[in-house]
Amino acid sequence: MEFTAAEPLTEGAFLVVYYRSDKGVTTYEEIQKADLPKAVANLFK
Repeated sequence: MEFTAAEPLTEGAFLVVYYRSDKGVTTYEEIQKADLPKAVANLFK
């Protein structure tokens, strides 16, 4: 997957990417590790 961000991305942040097969990445948001779902956060221990 490849996309261009409108602004520089924050180092150390995680991305929530919204993807459509017909359009590719439609939007994204940066979140912190504390905001990850528990099941995902456990993968980064």
